[in-house]
Amino acid sequence: MSMTPSFAADTDSAEASAPGVAVADEATSIIVQLAPDAVGGDRAGAYRDVKQRIARSVSQVSPGSTIGDVRDYHHALDGFAITAPASALGAIKSVQGVKDAFFDGQREPVFYPEMSGTAAWQLPIRRRKLAPIR
Repeated sequence: MSMTPSFAADTDSAEASAPGVAVADEATSIIVQLAPDAVGGDRAGAYRDVKQRIARSVSQVSPGSTIGDVRDYHHALDGFAITAPASALGAIKSVQGVKDAFFDGQREPVFYPEMSGTAAWQLPIRRRKLAPIR
């Protein structure tokens, strides 16, 4: 199901205030995952077509704005990274052929409190006695 870009921008306006995104119209890196049926035998053509649709959608939501090409993904997912205004995330998600889109940001590493201050070589070694083979 596809929504018009202006409606999509209104419904997802809260996403523009995601951590790491300072200004809604600031260009930010966005990962776009394509829908399985959007990519056929001509991957390059499919990527080009979806990027053109995204560019039109972004220009409707944020007049004068453009998208930039960052890189294409072919292994972990079918999709690509682009730069676009953060406020256009909802419009990008609504484009035909897009399964999902999200901000590409740095993630904080996970620290486990029980491991705080303990190096791996300091952990106790648990040894088990093996039963003899019969």
